[in-house]
Amino acid sequence: MSTDNARVTFRATLDGHEITGPAVNPGEWFGKLHIIGVGCGFSMFFYAVEAGHDSDAIDALTDSEDHGHIIRLDESDIDPDDDDDDVYRAGNAGEPVDLDNVRIWGPEQIKGLVYVTEDGRELTPAKFADPIMDFGDYADFVTYCNQQESGFDDLEGDWYYGDESTLTVYTGTFGNDHSPGASHYTDHETYATKAQYLERMASLEALPEYLESDDDDEEDVIDDDDVTTEDGVRFYQSGKLWLTVDPDWTEEETSDAIRTQMEAEGFFPNVWMISDHGNVSPFTY
Repeated sequence: MSTDNARVTFRATLDGHEITGPAVNPGEWFGKLHIIGVGCGFSMFFYAVEAGHDSDAIDALTDSEDHGHIIRLDESDIDPDDDDDDVYRAGNAGEPVDLDNVRIWGPEQIKGLVYVTEDGRELTPAKFADPIMDFGDYADFVTYCNQQESGFDDLEGDWYYGDESTLTVYTGTFGNDHSPGASHYTDHETYATKAQYLERMASLEALPEYLESDDDDEEDVIDDDDVTTEDGVRFYQSGKLWLTVDPDWTEEETSDAIRTQMEAEGFFPNVWMISDHGNVSPFTY
């Protein structure tokens, strides 16, 4: 996930008490958590470490550039000739560590642990490790937009869903114009900052729920004072018969009659032909 792990903290309940502290390696071991406590009593510091076993958790803390110093020892303080100086070594480099005041709690002892990102988002370890959801996880919460008739007695269009906890935006399309069996196409993008996420969501929220249909466009073309005809013989304006011509006239004769009528009225509206299917086109005269 796109976040600075050094700035991720955790919150959990341990032995009935709420604790907080740094998250050492969030997302690196499938969300299997250990808590390492360093110190005594109220001065104990807590670290959330993902690891398969207790020893792996110590290794991960030892290797941490940001937090490993809490248990690492300086090699110069170790006397190689002192047989009584039994030092535990951990990490990839086998560095000496001090475990005298270290305690480890396993996954079964930790309750309600969540990671907290720098901008305040809270995620479970599993969601932090794999923030991308399947469509079925959010299908009931998508917002549909750009919808229009598909030509198959249903709708087609786009949809989107935003998961603010992971700064992930899911988008897709739906309808019958896709490949067989694919009614939804999905895509996703996880943003680095909350500002980028909110900007993307704002652009999606600005999209219309429905697109204007061709029929709507045609209705908008005809003004109230325009002239319409369905047969090229009877012409109407504002619901009233405006002109009737001889059905045997040529196009030129019909056009002359239309121009003569307009000149007599001193008004020159648009003239439209409306087909049997309701399609609108300019009537040339």
